[in-house]
Amino acid sequence: MMINTLLNIITNARLKLLLKLDTITCEIYNQFTMIDLVFSSEKIQSMTRKCKVQINLHQRSNHLSIITELNLQTISVQLSIHWLWKKMNTEALSAYLQIHLSSDHFLNNRAEMNDRATEIIRVLQEIIEKFTLWAKSSNWARNFWNQSCFKVVMKSRWLQTVWKMQDTLKTWNKYLKHNDHKNKIIRQVKCVHFRLQMHKLSDALKSIWCFAKWARIESQLFKKLSQFSSLKRNDIDYMITTFEEKIKIL
Repeated sequence: MMINTLLNIITNARLKLLLKLDTITCEIYNQFTMIDLVFSSEKIQSMTRKCKVQINLHQRSNHLSIITELNLQTISVQLSIHWLWKKMNTEALSAYLQIHLSSDHFLNNRAEMNDRATEIIRVLQEIIEKFTLWAKSSNWARNFWNQSCFKVVMKSRWLQTVWKMQDTLKTWNKYLKHNDHKNKIIRQVKCVHFRLQMHKLSDALKSIWCFAKWARIESQLFKKLSQFSSLKRNDIDYMITTFEEKIKIL
């Protein structure tokens, strides 16, 4: 009954098999089976790059892991800032409303109602800007983060999972070694990003960092000898320019 139900679902949904035929997905007591199957729609099938068994992935199961990669067309969406409504100053808001929206007379006609509604909208916009904070970007969002950082972090997490599952000294040392490598990669990427940003700021003519760049370069140069201006005595007609003659006069 379960097989018939599965076949009916596959047929009605027009699903396609992504795994190749005769793909071994499970090993139990030295016996191999093909019990695990991967199906998808025709649209997903056209977007599939590969779907195969991942042998080198460790897990506590007789079933082999299956990796599936898809070609996805991502759309970049610009995030808009939003208000932090939960951090609104409600006491100041109530006092502001009592002052600017206090009314002791009734509204007699439609024109007064429209004017009152316009005034309420204006006051609401004012109190939102005055008593509501803007949401700030997360401290975990870093501009320097790239694909290299993502890969080393994911591998470090995988090694950590392997160590927790196997709990051996070898897996622990391997995890520690890669964790040091991960910190080194992230530190290098962060340093390159910082230097690139400082280079852009220091090259800008109107930026304050152009003066900092000049000061840093000047501090690394050899100190120049102090220069005396040329001297002239009243009893001679020529200018004294040599260092020894200037010392004698002074």
